[in-house]
Amino acid sequence: MLPALGSSRSDTEYQNIFATNFADGKLKSEFAERSIGIFAQQSDIKGRCGIDGGGGHGRHILTLASAVGPTGKVISYEPVARNVSIILNNIRTHLLPRQLDGIVDLRQKAIGNINGPVDFYEVMESTGLSGLVDGASNRFTKNRFQIDCVRLDDDIDLEAQRRVGFIKLDLEGGELDAMRGALQIIKGTRPIIAFENGRRSTARLYNYSKEQFFSFFDGIDYSLYCNLGLPLSGDDWDRESSSMPSDYLALPYERAEAFLEKCHPLQVALLQELTHV
Repeated sequence: MLPALGSSRSDTEYQNIFATNFADGKLKSEFAERSIGIFAQQSDIKGRCGIDGGGGHGRHILTLASAVGPTGKVISYEPVARNVSIILNNIRTHLLPRQLDGIVDLRQKAIGNINGPVDFYEVMESTGLSGLVDGASNRFTKNRFQIDCVRLDDDIDLEAQRRVGFIKLDLEGGELDAMRGALQIIKGTRPIIAFENGRRSTARLYNYSKEQFFSFFDGIDYSLYCNLGLPLSGDDWDRESSSMPSDYLALPYERAEAFLEKCHPLQVALLQELTHV
């Protein structure tokens, strides 16, 4: 069972939740992926714009297309060419019949806090581990190539920026840099942000500190929660990864409580479905 909203955090609590519900890594992953769908739908973004950072195979492009509807827009960034081909096929298969294919703007670029060519490391055995920093295990084969990196504030036109209501980021560690490069968008429309992060290990990889991480969100008046609905604070930075989620929500202070209250029963139902409770 998920913790009640407003629960206090403790190592024991996190460990109990994971031991009870997420001992199966596939279940943990599916809960995280489908929770993003819940977050997008509950963001009330019909007719607005959703940003998908790290398109992968297009799962969340389809999710966001359903959430924004035929008058909305989805902008997705995916640097890896073979992933782009898979995404295009999934758009043809799943969105074209629903006449939603035209709302997707797929851009083969990396996103961060700089504009210009950068090295990108494609992990051949598992493209989901690819990123701007070579952080994957040496047992994998890497394909290093150059690609354009963009700041979202500079790459997305002002009309689309004014419509942004949801941002999803899965960039294998580059999420904070991408948010730094989207500060104008975030301050302007106060979107819901769903992102992955490995906390201490990610900070080491991308050369920032715990203080810099939390001060970024404090500076824009956003609260942090894990995808179980529990608050994330500096006390959680060093918790064992086996007892902590790697999926988080950044929520505007003024919307956080109401948003979590909407999502919580849907996530409880999802967990019951996945565990057949």
